[in-house]
Parts: sequence; C-alpha cells; structure tokens
Amino acid sequence: KTIPTRCFQNIHQNLNTIVCNAMTPPTLSSNFSDHAINDGLTLYVHDVDAYKAAARWNQIKSIRLIGAVAQNMTTSREYKSLQEAINEAAGATVKVLDNVVLEEAITVAAGTEVTLDLNGKVVSYESAVVGEDMITNNGKLTVESSVAGGKITYNNTDETGSNVTISTISTVAGSELIINGGIIENTSLANYSSRVLVPYAIDILTNGGLGDVAVTINGG
Repeated sequence: KTIPTRCFQNIHQNLNTIVCNAMTPPTLSSNFSDHAINDGLTLYVHDVDAYKAAARWNQIKSIRLIGAVAQNMTTSREYKSLQEAINEAAGATVKVLDNVVLEEAITVAAGTEVTLDLNGKVVSYESAVVGEDMITNNGKLTVESSVAGGKITYNNTDETGSNVTISTISTVAGSELIINGGIIENTSLANYSSRVLVPYAIDILTNGGLGDVAVTINGG
C-alpha cells in the first residue's frame, strides 16, 4: 500500500500516533514532510526494519513494533519474542514491555550475558513436559525489576514423571545467576510422597560435582 502524499496535511498537532496494522510497509515519500506533527509522531508497525528502509522515516519521532514484548535498552530494538531478545542481548538490559505468556521454555546460551528487567510485568509459562525447566541459564543472567511487581512464574502439570525436578530458573555448571529484584515463583504441585514432581524456584544444576555455579541474591 501507499499512503497518499499529504494525506495527513490538515491534521496538524492533533495526531501523535499512527498504527499501520495491515500495511507492510507503505511507501513513505513526502507524506510526512508537510505538516507540523512529525516531531511528536509515533508510527506503530509490524516490521520496523522495512519501514526504516523507506524514505523519510527519520522525520518521525519513533517507529515502534506492534505486539512487542521486550526491548533491548542499548539498541532500542523491540522484539515480539523474549527468547529472540535474550539471544541478541550482547550484555545489554532487556526490558519486558508487557505481560508475557511463553509458548516454550527459555534458554540463555553459554557466552550470553543479559540483564532481564521485569519492569513490573509477569512472565509466565505452563508446561506438561516431564522435567522441563522454564528458564535454563548457561550464561550470565541477571534478573531485576525497575518497577515493583515483576514476576517470573512457572507451573508444570506433569503427573507421569518419577522423582523429577522442575525449576523456574535452572542454572548450570559454569554459569552465573544474579537476582537483584522481582519474584521467582514455581506454582507446580509437589507430590513428595510419590516423588512425582519436585518443584524449585531456582535450581543449581551441579549434581554435586559437575562444576562451579555462581548465584548471588541481592533482592527480590
């Protein structure tokens, strides 16, 4: 689609947000150049890179991603997937922008360093997979919440396992975990009598001799 030239000309300062929900992407030519709203205009789109490749995007205050759940606070890039944001963190803080219901478990890869700012939001996951952990940390993961109420919560509904541990965050040999804030919660139903599920909020996976793990809890 093409947004017609000067289609916003007479709106002036009354327009501050445009949501392009069905256009990927339009041609931005002179249509944002002839009115006084540009400095305060935010454009919400499905593909930020495609819009930034179009002409005159830099005349707009900001281009935001529709459905974004996380943002890299160093690059300002937004993501629809928390896993993708973590993968590309490169030592940066990833801020959670909205409550997130994960569709699959999260992995922090070896060599990855990321600070996860819960920002007062809730990141939740429910699974019936035997022995599955919500977040597996192989790198360096710091969890904090710049706004009160941030939470990571996990519920595993498996009833078939035998003496199976399931953790909200598991941190493996050679990794580092720092908790500066937020709530780490596991709501899975424990059944110690039959040893079906053994839930942990944080599990240190060294098994008594696989290597060192650094865990620091400063708050939360």
